[in-house]
Amino acid sequence: MDVGTVASGRIGLAVLRRLKPFDMRLHYTDRHRLPAEVEEELGLTRATSGTRNPRRPTTRGGPCRTTA
Repeated sequence: MDVGTVASGRIGLAVLRRLKPFDMRLHYTDRHRLPAEVEEELGLTRATSGTRNPRRPTTRGGPCRTTA
């Protein structure tokens, strides 16, 4: 599963740190890049302005639908 934050300030970084144990691919976008040590520690990928959100059923907007 991919999860990302729109900003990586105090709150965004705290959210990413809390998600780390759940074996997710973590992404962030921000005007300023985080230090390399933080990116490596959390396994973060920085999304640049040219990066698009993948078109999957759960990312197309509207209510999130899951199948059992």
